[in-house]
Amino acid sequence: VLEFALDLPDRWLLRRNQGKLLLRRLLRRYLPAELFQRPKQGFSVPLRDWFRGALTAAFDPARCEALFDSGFIRREGVTQLLDAHARGHRDHSQRLFNLVVLGRWLEACA
Repeated sequence: VLEFALDLPDRWLLRRNQGKLLLRRLLRRYLPAELFQRPKQGFSVPLRDWFRGALTAAFDPARCEALFDSGFIRREGVTQLLDAHARGHRDHSQRLFNLVVLGRWLEACA
């Protein structure tokens, strides 16, 4: 599929600054135009729910020893963030996610 797509001529892909021309023509056969002829829409990742729900264990920065071995992050602080988030006092999901990513990065570099 990738080779096929890379071999397509540009004139089939772009026209008047509108991309995905071939895909749009194909979609027009099967779907109403309002489903694919609209501005882009973003979406947010449900981090808040992940840190409070079923993925809590997978996203637990307190389990990442590399964070604390560095000496820059205190386990007590992370535990407080997790507790406040779990109780619904504050949404610390972005901070917690950043700590998880930093911890995984530190583990990979060790």
